[in-house]
Amino acid sequence: MPDIVSGVAVSGTHAYVADNYGGLRVVDVSDPTSPQEVGFYRAWDAVAKVGFSATPKMALNVAVAGGLAYVADEGQIGTGPMT
Repeated sequence: MPDIVSGVAVSGTHAYVADNYGGLRVVDVSDPTSPQEVGFYRAWDAVAKVGFSATPKMALNVAVAGGLAYVADEGQIGTGPMT
């Protein structure tokens, strides 16, 4: 992980990691002796791609339910599909 882990939620074979400025990290934990990062999402990266600026926020916690990952940052909660 590139930053400081502040929250983890596990669903099935994946761990969803709130990684402060690293955003949401998705880790395949099907082999606990060799976890592999399989994806990540940082909200400010997506905003920058469409021509807006955004202040990076820290992903502070994460929860998963009903096929969505809920990420709390500094001041708001965002949701996204776990696929």
